[in-house]
Amino acid sequence: MNRMPFVVPADVDRLGVAKTAGLPVSVPSVSPYPLEDRRLALAGPKLIDALPASSFKVFLQYAAHTLQVSEDMTMLNAIGAVNTAVNGKFEIIRNCGHREPLSLYIVVVEEPGGRKSAVVKLAKQPLHNWLEQRRAQDGQWSHDGKSRPAIRLYFQDTTAAALKRALAETEGRLSCHEPEPGLLDMLARSGAHMSLFCNGYDHEPIVVDRVNKPLLEIPAPAFSLCISAQPEAALRFARNHRVRSCGLLARLLVVRIPSLMGTRRVGLPPIPQHSLDFYNALIRRLLDIPALPTGMARHALELTDNAEALFAGFARWAELELLPCRSLNFDTGWGAKLPGKVLRLAGLLHCIAHDDPRRARIDTDVMGQAICMAHFFAAQTRNFFWHAEHGEVQEVADEIVRWASTYATAGFSVQDVQSCLSRHSRQQIQAAVDLLLRLQVIHEDLMIYAHQQERWRRGRPRAPRFRLAYNYNAGTQR
Repeated sequence: MNRMPFVVPADVDRLGVAKTAGLPVSVPSVSPYPLEDRRLALAGPKLIDALPASSFKVFLQYAAHTLQVSEDMTMLNAIGAVNTAVNGKFEIIRNCGHREPLSLYIVVVEEPGGRKSAVVKLAKQPLHNWLEQRRAQDGQWSHDGKSRPAIRLYFQDTTAAALKRALAETEGRLSCHEPEPGLLDMLARSGAHMSLFCNGYDHEPIVVDRVNKPLLEIPAPAFSLCISAQPEAALRFARNHRVRSCGLLARLLVVRIPSLMGTRRVGLPPIPQHSLDFYNALIRRLLDIPALPTGMARHALELTDNAEALFAGFARWAELELLPCRSLNFDTGWGAKLPGKVLRLAGLLHCIAHDDPRRARIDTDVMGQAICMAHFFAAQTRNFFWHAEHGEVQEVADEIVRWASTYATAGFSVQDVQSCLSRHSRQQIQAAVDLLLRLQVIHEDLMIYAHQQERWRRGRPRAPRFRLAYNYNAGTQR
C-alpha cells in the first residue's frame, strides 16, 4: 500500500542534522523570522487536514482562531473529550473476530505559555456541565436512604490504591484530561501505576488481592488520557528508566505543537454561539449513550467490507515498516500497536460523524481519515522518541548557543560553559561542543595560540576557545 500524503517528516541523520537544512533540528535560525514568514514556516502538514469539511472541523478552526493556538491543539483536546464521553462504551469488532476498545493515550507537547489551560478548559466544559446536571438530578441520597456514589469522569493526582478504588466505584471507566503533566511525573516515580494503565489501555482485568483486605476485581477497566506537557517534562518522562522498561510508551500518541508565540493577535471575537452549541450537543449526545452493564460486552462497531480491506492494506504496510531501517523501526513496540491505534481513531471519528454510532458501520471515509492521522502521528512520535533517546547532547548544545549568543560574544571555553551552566556535567558539555564543531555552528579561535609560539611563553598551553560562527542577534556572519 502506498504511503499517505502525510508522511513528510524531516529526515534526520545520526548526528541530529536535518539533511535539507544543514543545521541541528533545534538550533535557532540565523535570523529571526518576520511575522508573515514565520506564519508560512509553521504552515506545514497538519493533523486537522485529514478531516473533511464539517461542523466539527469548523468548531476546531473557530476555537483555534479565538484562542490563537494551533488547530491541531484544539483537535487533539476535542478528541480527548470525545474519548472521555465514549470511554468504556464501545469496541470495534473486525470480520476476523479481533476486538479493539476505544481508548487513546494522547500527549500534547507545547512550549510554556502556549495556552494549554484555555484549550483544555474549552474542551472539557460540556462534560463538566453534564456532570453538574446529572448530580443535581440524581441527588446525594437514593430512595432507600443510602448515599449514592459520586458521579465522576476524571481523576487527577492519585495513588495506586485510590485509583483502583475509584475504578471499582465507576465500573472501570475513568479519564485524565489535564493541561499539566502531573500524571506523567507520578508514573515516573511509581512503577506500580504503569501496569494499571497498560491494563486500562487494553481493557485487561485488574485483580487486587491483599492480606486482610477484601478482594478487588475490575473485569474490564477503561482509561483514556489526554495530557498536555512542556517539552522538558515530556522528555523527562520518556527518559525515565521505569517508563522505558514497560510498554506504556508504546501506547502513547505524541504530538509536538509548534509555538505561535510572537505571532498571536489580540482582541479577536469569541467563538460563534452556534458552533459552541454544536460541540456541546455532540459531547452531550455521546455522554447520554448508556453503557452496558458490568460484565457484558460493549456496544459493537463493525467495519464495512471496503473499510476492512483498506485497514488490512494499512496493517500489511505497517508490518513491513517494522523491518530494520524502515519508518516504524524506531520503536517496534509502538509500530506494532499502530494498526490498533488506527482502529481506535476510526471508532472515535465514527462517533463524531454519526448521531447514533450504533446504527451505522465504519466506512472507508472514516478509515481513510484515521490512516492519514496515523501517518502524521508516526512522524511526530518518531521525532519525539529520537529526541528522548539521543537528544540530550543536542539540548545542551542548544543551551550553549543561546548562552554564548548573549553572554559570550567574545568567545568561550569549555570551562566557561561549565561555570555558567553548572547543572550539566563536563562530559555532556564537551560532547555538546564537539557536536557544534561538527555542525559548524561554532569554530575554534586560533588566534589565542599565536603568542604561545614565542620563546618566553612558559607553562601549560591555554585551553581552546570557541566563537559562534554566526551572530544570532544581528543575523550576520562573523
